[in-house]
Amino acid sequence: MRALRRVVGAAFLLFSAVPPFRLSAQTSASEPVRLTMQEAVRRALQYGEEVQLARSTVQLARGQVTEAFAGALPEIRGSV
Repeated sequence: MRALRRVVGAAFLLFSAVPPFRLSAQTSASEPVRLTMQEAVRRALQYGEEVQLARSTVQLARGQVTEAFAGALPEIRGSV
């Protein structure tokens, strides 16, 4: 529940501070884009700066774990 509140809060902050996205050529610059809460949360999770940073951090950590395990694995050497 706490994580959902953070996501909803991030979605609100993201879309209250950013100008509306153009959804089609028919939308003029003066018309705000109407989003449901689900669409706002989906966009925040997809494009949010904090979320992208967190994903990058997780990817980096996974790479470091793989690198650490590689040192513990046996090495096979040979020549032909």
